[in-house]
This record gives sequence, C-alpha cells and structure tokens, in this order.
Amino acid sequence: AGMSTEQAMDIARGLKFDEKSVPQAADQIQKLYNVFIETDATQVEINPFAETTDGKAICLDAKFNFDDNAEYRHADIFAMRDPLEEDPFELEAMKHDLN
Repeated sequence: AGMSTEQAMDIARGLKFDEKSVPQAADQIQKLYNVFIETDATQVEINPFAETTDGKAICLDAKFNFDDNAEYRHADIFAMRDPLEEDPFELEAMKHDLN
C-alpha cells in the first residue's frame, strides 16, 4: 500500500512544479506521506513547498500534529513537545483528560 510514484508525480504536477522538478517533488511528497503514516500524524502541513530557480523542490516550513493516543508508540516525538507552541486552553483540557 502507500503512495505510488505515479500518484506522487500526479500531485507534483497538480502543484504546478516544472517538469524537471516533478521527480524530486514527488519523492518529497512520498516521504511526507510516509512520515504522516509512520508517526500517527494528524496533520503534516508544508507551506511553502517551493521550487528554486535551479529546479530543486524544497519544503521551507512545516507544521506537524500527532495523535495523542499514539504517544506510547512515539515517546521520542512527544518528548520534543513544546507547550509554549500550544493553545493554553488545550493544555488545560489535556490535564483533565478533556481533549
């Protein structure tokens, strides 16, 4: 299963990457998909996903969210949690198992 190279190439073309950049963009799209699945992510946001003047596809900024119920499987990821980056109301709800 997973995302095929053809599917990733279609997505890269849909994002209007230059044809010479499509293979590299598709490779990054497949890797992002794999990260999403393997880490129990609930969100993987790349903005911007850009193309340089020399034809490289690059991810400049990213936002990741992970399923709290998967914390026991990904302790290494949750150890990097930064409460200063989270909504204070969500943090308070989490203390009372309300999220």
